Amino acid sequence: MWLPSVKTIARGFLCLAVVVLAAMLLYQASHAHITGTSQTNKYDLAFNQLLKPPQQPHLAPLSNETENSIFADEEEVYKQRKRALYAACITDNRSGEEDHYMHSVIADDKHRLLYCTVPRDGSRNMLRTLVALRGDMPRAPIDVPASSVYASHGFPVLGAYAPGRRQHMLREYTKLLVVRNPFERVLSAYSVFATHAKELSEDSARLYTHFRRYVAERYGRGDVTQKSDGTANVTFAAFVRYLTDPRTRRADPLSLTSDGSMNPHWIPITERCAPCSVRYDVIVRLETFARESGYLLRRLNASGLVEPPPPQLSYSPSSRVAKMRQHYAELNELDVLKLRRLYERDFKLFQYNDSLDLST
Repeated sequence: MWLPSVKTIARGFLCLAVVVLAAMLLYQASHAHITGTSQTNKYDLAFNQLLKPPQQPHLAPLSNETENSIFADEEEVYKQRKRALYAACITDNRSGEEDHYMHSVIADDKHRLLYCTVPRDGSRNMLRTLVALRGDMPRAPIDVPASSVYASHGFPVLGAYAPGRRQHMLREYTKLLVVRNPFERVLSAYSVFATHAKELSEDSARLYTHFRRYVAERYGRGDVTQKSDGTANVTFAAFVRYLTDPRTRRADPLSLTSDGSMNPHWIPITERCAPCSVRYDVIVRLETFARESGYLLRRLNASGLVEPPPPQLSYSPSSRVAKMRQHYAELNELDVLKLRRLYERDFKLFQYNDSLDLST
């Protein structure tokens, strides 16, 4: 029986390979002619793909339906907050609210927005965002100087408009309020009062420096010590006793207004913004400000024009609790009780827990 030699088998395989290769070249040439893509380019692209490192799967942009669904979910959060606020207002003992908000609420006519500014509550960065949005060429909020934004933002207050126009704006504009846990806001206000904060205007810095000794001597219950810069050292306990003194409520020596109302850095938000009189549409919590500000920009049809405001609370939850524990340990039970009473409506209307739990 005849068997082919190894050479014969090899020669056969070689011929078969030549035939297959020729067929492949003919197919590729005809395909390239049809599609207009050159053979060389196709092999180059395939080879280059092999050289590339693995990539994450490409995520397609959200469809309009998906974006609308996310927006609807967010919208429900704010509707729930509004319902909770209005329910609390119904049972609120306060029969009426003063019109402080006329000078606290600013108007952005371009975006049909009314915003109640509250110091120590994210207002500085919110103002920087609105200033950045107002220009013909929007810029990043971080490029707007923080130190002068209060004095130079240029937005009119609601009280500057005629009564009829005010009522129209209160009905038709989006009304924004940012809230914060009162215990944390008081500590933030203390940090500004007790130090020569760069963000203060010259007038405020001079006023605070003068009254630090007054607060330290009157409420410190001990010898007044001095800091390295020669100013009086005010403890957190002395500052809280100053805030909760009924005389401060009647006529705050550090008031920035002629009527003697409490300084805007520590006046209760409910007194400054009248949430039971102004039906705020969007109530944002400072604790989740970075996440919630994106919703606000979308609501104003400004998403993508500027970056959301930078987060106010840059420290971690653990460091925040450590800072709270350090300062609130100075207070006795009576101090805490008076502080809770001062901000009772803030706790109640904005659904914050008024128990001072620093164990976590």
